[in-house]
Amino acid sequence: MDIWAVAGYTEATEFERWQRGAGNPIAAEKFRRVLSMTPGDFIQALGAVGRPKPVDLATRLVGCL
Repeated sequence: MDIWAVAGYTEATEFERWQRGAGNPIAAEKFRRVLSMTPGDFIQALGAVGRPKPVDLATRLVGCL
């Protein structure tokens, strides 16, 4: 999942805690910020954390067919 990476985490653990309602307030604010992004801002943030953009993934998958 890329939401936790855009929020600044290298592992999904804090996101999973937040989903269960057991996260800390700082993590909750980070995830709220990410979830309130526009799709364009989220895709731009994905590139900033080194994740492939959805279009890049689709292109790679089509090349595998």
